[in-house]
Amino acid sequence: MSPETGLFGEWEEIGEFGGLGEFGGVGEFAMESSEAYPEIGLETAEGAEVGVAAAAGRAALALSSNLRAQIQKHRDAHARLMRAVEAMKKHIAVRNGRLHFTLPARSAAEAAARLGIDPKLFSHLHRSIRHRNVRLARAVAMQGAAPRRVTVSSEIQMEDGTCAGVTKSETVWWGLRLWLDECKTQSLVSALKGAGSASAVCAAAFGAEAALACGLIGVSGVLVDSIDKWGGNQGVILSWTWLQISGAIATPIVTSQGS
Repeated sequence: MSPETGLFGEWEEIGEFGGLGEFGGVGEFAMESSEAYPEIGLETAEGAEVGVAAAAGRAALALSSNLRAQIQKHRDAHARLMRAVEAMKKHIAVRNGRLHFTLPARSAAEAAARLGIDPKLFSHLHRSIRHRNVRLARAVAMQGAAPRRVTVSSEIQMEDGTCAGVTKSETVWWGLRLWLDECKTQSLVSALKGAGSASAVCAAAFGAEAALACGLIGVSGVLVDSIDKWGGNQGVILSWTWLQISGAIATPIVTSQGS
């Protein structure tokens, strides 16, 4: 099964599902981070300015029908992913240094039906939890001791500069999200067009884990640049699931900070 299965609408059959035994019970567990999922984009007056800039950028941007279709594909995939994350997040708990999905169900189809989301997207995210736990276990083995804290979501925002947009990273139960301001977005675009290393751009901004994801990036500089311009040159957001990052090519969902 492709790591992209369930994200961009190219569905495949659901794999094995652990059911109640894998979920490990039906009780309620304390979350180790806020349940509120961060909104995408800027708010208040600044948000209004970004909206105007994005509208002006879209009006002035001449794109091929194929590029427009690709931009919409990423926007639709992001919307589907966020709806699924919102439905599943209240059932994610941390126990004994591992992430667990606690909703009782006999199959992926039943769990997805109870949540009101596509079963194949649910299966993808459920497998991403497993891959996150594998990564955590590897980190414990390398460190020789259990991590002091495992969180459902953690965020690091870099110091604000003079470029539009923000630069921050977010590690969540289902994957990794990187916000690149306009300057770093253009550095990434140049690297993807062959003028450098995408891995180096992400390593400089976010560290080794992000560098690994960017080193596997399966998206073109032309598309990233077009999405950025479509949103008014406010920078972009790259979103990967843990299941994607485990593959040989990790195509992120790319959205604009200004849309």
